[in-house]
Amino acid sequence: LKRTFNDGTGTWLWRVCRGMDDEQVSPNLKPKSLLAFKSFRPVRKMEDLERWLGVLAEEVCDRMQADTEAHRRRAKTLMAQHR
Repeated sequence: LKRTFNDGTGTWLWRVCRGMDDEQVSPNLKPKSLLAFKSFRPVRKMEDLERWLGVLAEEVCDRMQADTEAHRRRAKTLMAQHR
């Protein structure tokens, strides 16, 4: 490993692949994504669909607001999916 890489990297790789790592762990407490998911029976009326979309939108908005307050950031992407 030392020949392929260098002394420092080779030694580090040798130790890490054997489970030897003395580096301090610093947790990243920021979530990478927010999710609102509900399973419900198929709806036939537009009013029912609008109600469910409203429930999901409110939940996502609440979570985004809490995340903005906690981590001082704003979402850039919104993804909607159905099956």
